[in-house]
Formats: sequence, structure tokens, C-alpha cells
Amino acid sequence: MKKDIVFILLLLVSTTSFSQQTKPSTALTKQDYLLKSKHQKTTARILLYGGAVCVVAPLLIFSNIEEGGNATGGIFYGIIGAGLLAMPASIPFFLASSRNKKKGMSLSFKNETAPQLQNSRFVNQPVPSLTIKLNL
Repeated sequence: MKKDIVFILLLLVSTTSFSQQTKPSTALTKQDYLLKSKHQKTTARILLYGGAVCVVAPLLIFSNIEEGGNATGGIFYGIIGAGLLAMPASIPFFLASSRNKKKGMSLSFKNETAPQLQNSRFVNQPVPSLTIKLNL
């Protein structure tokens, strides 16, 4: 009896954890893609410009310190290394931004006219439709 209860509980937990979604995720609209592209481009620019500042600033500071100064080169080299890693990290964000911008520009809602039968004759009525522009 105890094994049966444990088995039933295990079966219930496994069916609820591996089931499909009851509410499918909503499709992204044109504005969503364009906003996502804008945020990704901002992130990419921050990484690129921040990395450049992290490379140039320690070099300028380190070159102005005299030989007898109290500067430690390890900190400067660490900042330069972080800058050198941040600049290439911006590349995937630029690529994703352009890809999402293309998706956003290719999707749009538009009223298309479609022939429909009304009172035993065909009438062109506007029908809302989602248009996708494909570049071949």
C-alpha cells in the first residue's frame, strides 16, 4: 500500500513537470523586436566604449606616473585585460541587434482586401493580416 501511494505521487509529479504549456507564449510584435534591438545595441555600445576606456585610461595614467611613483602595474594590467575582453564581447550583441531589427522590419500588420461572398455576389472586404517580408 505504501509503495502504491509513493508510486502514484511520483507519477503525478512527473506528469506535471514534463507537460506542455497550457498557454503558448505570445508572438513578438514589430515593436517588441525593434525595442529588443535597441536595448541590444545599447548594451553593445556600452561594452565597446567601456572596453576602449578601460584600455586607454590606464595607459594614459601609467605613462604619467614617474619612475619613483607608488603605482602598481598589476591593477592597470587587470583593467586593460578587462577592457580587451569587453570589446570583443560586444560583437554578439551587435549581431543580435541587427538580426532582431531585420525581423522587426519584416513583420507588420496590414489590412488586405479579400473577396468575400455577400448577398450572392463577391465583395472586397478588408481583412487584418500579418505580413512578412522575405528577402531572397
